Amino acid sequence: MSVKWIITDLDGCVSPEESVPWALEPFVEFARQSRAASAGESDLAPLTLCTGRPQPYAEVLMKILDIRAPAICENGAVLYSLHDNRARFGPGVTPENHPELDRLVGYAIRYFDDFVKPSKVFRAPDAAEAEALGALSDKLGTLPVGADGDAIQNAALDVARGIERYQDHSKKSPEGGPGVSVAFFQMIYQVLIGQERGPRFGSFVALYGIAETRALIGRALAGELAG
Repeated sequence: MSVKWIITDLDGCVSPEESVPWALEPFVEFARQSRAASAGESDLAPLTLCTGRPQPYAEVLMKILDIRAPAICENGAVLYSLHDNRARFGPGVTPENHPELDRLVGYAIRYFDDFVKPSKVFRAPDAAEAEALGALSDKLGTLPVGADGDAIQNAALDVARGIERYQDHSKKSPEGGPGVSVAFFQMIYQVLIGQERGPRFGSFVALYGIAETRALIGRALAGELAG
């Protein structure tokens, strides 16, 4: 049977696993072969991605490699297609209309409970962080039901831009003010999901739910997450 697609992770496959400079020469050759495969100019199957990386990171690589098929990103939460710049979710999927998927999700939940959850380390927010999380919850509450990941991400960035601790003066906001430090989202991951890194915040909230995220923030502020 012929191979129709090659689906690959990014870290440790396309890019280095460690935070080191990329070897440019082999990557340029890799990109050349990927672009030729996508254009049907070689015997290789075309490439697409399955990565936990955020959508913008995957988008850049898709442009460089000329990946034309949809890619999975955001820790599996998003199916992104470059040609129409759309990120898709599956709100119509239910246990009733996808029983096999429901069975597999049960395995995933047990794996999470046995191997992932024990490694999580939640921490309580300090006073400034608690104020920032409260402002974030209030901002999320102003968004319409069904707001997409980009709208949610922009709302979070708007909150962070107004807090001196999270301003990054080496970056510029669309209005010309300071950008947002990665410390803002690191704080969110540490306090809300008990880990140092996480998916793109807007995509996570779009999938998890705005009301559910606000409830999670409320639990963190009430001291219910940090043990």
